[in-house]
Amino acid sequence: MPKFHQRQIVNAHYAVGRGEFEWHPALIVSADNVFDAEGFYYLVMMSTKDHNPEFIFELAEHMITRPAGWRKQAQITPSYIKCQLMDIFWPDQIGDKIFGTVKPAYFREIITTLNRAVFGIAF
Repeated sequence: MPKFHQRQIVNAHYAVGRGEFEWHPALIVSADNVFDAEGFYYLVMMSTKDHNPEFIFELAEHMITRPAGWRKQAQITPSYIKCQLMDIFWPDQIGDKIFGTVKPAYFREIITTLNRAVFGIAF
């Protein structure tokens, strides 16, 4: 049974080069059955920087459902989904806190952007 689910925004321990790691917000894009079969998740990094605009999806606050008790000052927007920075993560590489869940309609837009930007597939 997965601890996390598709569309959730979490903190992930990303390799940033030269054997160094940093915590970064990330969006879970894989379905639960991937975790059930393989024990890992596919995540896409989020950033406040809009470098490489051909690979990004701008994520606004209204696109996210926040958990109860979310503090307004802790918003992570403006945020950009960095479609080219997708990787697998094991549960121990993901922090415990869930920062929110992307609403279904916007998640579909993110997946469309990811497919177009990374795989060259337009639907």
